Amino acid sequence: MQLQMTFSKPSSLSRLALAVAGIVSSAAVHAAPVYEIVNIKDFDLETLTGTRTSYAMGGNANGEIVGTANGRRPEIDFDFDNNTGVGGEEVIVLSVTNPIVANLFAFNANETTNYTLNFDPILNDTPPSSTDPVNDSNSVMFGINGNGLKVGYASANQKTLPIPPAENPGEDDPTTWYFRDFEERAFVKVGDNTATMIEPPFTTYEEVNVGGLSRATGVNVMNTIYGTASVDLTSNGKTVVQNCKQAAEDNPDTAEPVDVCVQRNQFPNSNGSTNVAYQMRAFKWEVQGDTVNATQLTFPFEIADDDNRVFLAQALGANDNGTIVGRSHNYRDGDTNNIRYDAAWWTPNNEIKTITFNNNDIFDSVAYDINNAGLLIGRSTRYIQGYLRAKFFILDTNEADPRIKEPLDLANAPTDLSSFPRSINEAGQVTGNVEIDFDKEKPRRRHAFLYEHATETFNNVNNLLTCESKGLVRNGDSWTRHQVTVQDGDGVEFTYPTIIEVVEGNEILEDGTILGTAFITKPNYKLDEEGKVIVGDNGKPFFNLNGNGEPVVTQIPRAVVLKPVTNAEACTFTDEADPNPPYKRKGAAAWWLLALAGPLLWFRRRKA
Repeated sequence: MQLQMTFSKPSSLSRLALAVAGIVSSAAVHAAPVYEIVNIKDFDLETLTGTRTSYAMGGNANGEIVGTANGRRPEIDFDFDNNTGVGGEEVIVLSVTNPIVANLFAFNANETTNYTLNFDPILNDTPPSSTDPVNDSNSVMFGINGNGLKVGYASANQKTLPIPPAENPGEDDPTTWYFRDFEERAFVKVGDNTATMIEPPFTTYEEVNVGGLSRATGVNVMNTIYGTASVDLTSNGKTVVQNCKQAAEDNPDTAEPVDVCVQRNQFPNSNGSTNVAYQMRAFKWEVQGDTVNATQLTFPFEIADDDNRVFLAQALGANDNGTIVGRSHNYRDGDTNNIRYDAAWWTPNNEIKTITFNNNDIFDSVAYDINNAGLLIGRSTRYIQGYLRAKFFILDTNEADPRIKEPLDLANAPTDLSSFPRSINEAGQVTGNVEIDFDKEKPRRRHAFLYEHATETFNNVNNLLTCESKGLVRNGDSWTRHQVTVQDGDGVEFTYPTIIEVVEGNEILEDGTILGTAFITKPNYKLDEEGKVIVGDNGKPFFNLNGNGEPVVTQIPRAVVLKPVTNAEACTFTDEADPNPPYKRKGAAAWWLLALAGPLLWFRRRKA
């Protein structure tokens, strides 16, 4: 599908794994649905050949799903006994003197083939298992609508320039520069047709191509794509590009070419940020035949020309009526000294409505999704008992004075467990993830949740699974763990139990189907200094061993499709390996005191 691009601006610019143990919701008065993981094959969850992990991100009523896999298999191609299906994760070194190697790969799957994952190329890229040529373009796929439009973002294919030889060249001196024209660009793709890249309005600065940035995070039934795109560089980004340009002009024979210098500064650093960063705004792109019309969504306030601060807005979800939700920088209560990154929604006529908190203990907030009935879901962050926590909220945008409500979570009482909603359907069912541990000093594990707004019931999805979906097999009148046997590089056999736990719900469809991520147990292999798996003479990998000389297992994230089933019961069997034992409250916990920490009075403020 060849698409043409046109842009219009608003009249006023004033919008991918964690893990174990669980809790049973005590709100058992409502019979929650029972779920089955339908893409289990031989007690395994697959990923793309040549990758380590996979994540289901979106789907439609036609049984089609999309997502992303990552983690390349090492160069040595050995057999994993068809039991583990993964190799050691290859270390991807980001350098302008090394070939750029992709580590994110879009996939599609469908119900007809029992959700076998298929690599979905975006920019003439090759499958992740390819070694000639090696894929150099990352791709992420977030959503697919009922018309088959798939959206996400991808990076450009790499380009090269020769490095002039030094006066006294060394044997290991690099000879080639490697760079891309852009790192992230939104796309729309239909079926096997060529993907159409959606260019952001800002891609160059002082005649230097910086690439710009655009991401498509979803698409609704009306073929409206929503996401974010660059409208300018940050002040620091401008300085970096100016320095790159000046250095190349002053020392053309020795300095990095300007494109290479810009590329090096767009690689993420140790804290995940980049030196060449952008001012981002929320956008929507409407697909009409072969044309994509772009509209910048309204920002809550005018920005002075001499204001060098970073202002951001993102569109993250939408309903079929044209309402889009996300977040935007905003002045709290009109105070220009109190700028927060808060949840917002945009009406079909591009009017922004921000959710404003009059309690400054709320640091920030974000809206993730909205259904056709106007129920918006999101999360806010605040300190609870001295720790920064995120709390799931729901809001009815149709009310005259919409107010946020925080559902009670797994303990059926106010807690300090962080919760992150991701998707809501027309029945008011919400999925996402929630912390399952109360330990305050250690990283907390998370599980997928199902919240049903009509009955205000909150459940750990793992407590709704059939026994087979947990890795169990029937043993007479009871159950036992499915056992997997693998052989290492010394020929030693190792047997371990299958454990499956759902850790993230990314989308919930109208029939209640949940798409997300589950952890599945796999052996942990030894890696060399380059991050590649060490193999023995028999072609098998060596296991990492614990202090007792026993092989170590790890949990690998894989895409899951969970469907509600009738005439089935949720599994109640537990054993020592069960990561989700029934929860028992430990004494009279005073979680209700958290409600007295401060007046959480929320309201929404209209802004034209």
